Amino acid sequence: MFLDIYNSEIIKNIEGTKIGASFIFAFVVGYFLKKSVKLMFIILIIVLAIMFWLDYSKIAELKNYDFSNSLDRIAELFKMFGAFIFEKVDNINFSSAFGLVTGLLLGLKFG
Repeated sequence: MFLDIYNSEIIKNIEGTKIGASFIFAFVVGYFLKKSVKLMFIILIIVLAIMFWLDYSKIAELKNYDFSNSLDRIAELFKMFGAFIFEKVDNINFSSAFGLVTGLLLGLKFG
């Protein structure tokens, strides 16, 4: 049995509503937000382990590294991401707010 999902009645009904569009947008944002945070922490742990190993082996010394520039850049990226999200959410009306919240929560859950 072949399931043609693109011609199903569910997809046709979702495409015509703002609830479906906000749900899909929020689900994708929540999913990728959770995946990117996980990936960021994995990369951070690997980099810190390599830095401590290099210090322990006396290959490089960790005396006075200045992480303020990196932290400022990360904060700037989060501000840009927040501005992008608020710009997209700003023109969503009350009827699609339920779809937005539900999509974000499900995206964070399954991400």
